[in-house]
Amino acid sequence: MVEEILAAGPVSAPVEAALRAVPRHRFLPDLPVEEAYADRATAGRGAGRWAPSPSTLATMLDQLGVLPGDRVLEVGAADGYSTALIAELTGPSGVVVSTDVEPVSLRGYCGDRSIVVAADLQARPHAPFSRVLAHAGVNLRPALIDEVSEGGRIVIPLRLRGLDRTVSFVCDHGRLISQSIRPIHMGPRGARRTAAILAGGVRLDATGHDVDARKLRHALCGERHLIPTGVTLPADLLAGLDLWLAIIRQTYGRLASCA
Repeated sequence: MVEEILAAGPVSAPVEAALRAVPRHRFLPDLPVEEAYADRATAGRGAGRWAPSPSTLATMLDQLGVLPGDRVLEVGAADGYSTALIAELTGPSGVVVSTDVEPVSLRGYCGDRSIVVAADLQARPHAPFSRVLAHAGVNLRPALIDEVSEGGRIVIPLRLRGLDRTVSFVCDHGRLISQSIRPIHMGPRGARRTAAILAGGVRLDATGHDVDARKLRHALCGERHLIPTGVTLPADLLAGLDLWLAIIRQTYGRLASCA
């Protein structure tokens, strides 16, 4: 699993070490071992809850930049695996306060780590926190921002026009300043999503607006027009270009192969 994550993109040495140290199958006792170590999201506690895939979690932890001794707040944890990874990063001198998960979800993974399971944000004996990790479905509201210490960091997954991104913010005198934006994949949530099957194994994914599939099929099956632009874009610019187009174009959508 770890080798698959590293092949997709580099993460820091501490995050890699934590991924190798924490046994994921202990937190997914109902799944076969081979499924527990597959790089995909898993059903969390409660209806409609999903825990992020290991690669998504690795990306978020890489952005979070947890240091030994940090006080870390985790909000909306769907299982105990992410909590255990954070505890591995903070070490014995740090503190992890995790909301939403049940103590049983930690599967006894505490050891010499200080892990506090809280019911909600009102139970926060270690605030403010130098790091805050918010999972999908958590709103970036003022009460959550107040938990972050000056110069501290909060990482949260956000969706804009169907594009999934995890954003790292730094708290600067009551303001949040984005530090990094990384593409991830989350399960369906938020705005209405439309999928129109077009032609030749092509699907259009759109969010928040209607799709005229008939006109799109006609455009795809009609005469082809090639207009050279003279511009060549490297693949690593695609994520940023997608986000820019989604912001400025009201009719933004993505074409994907159904195969």
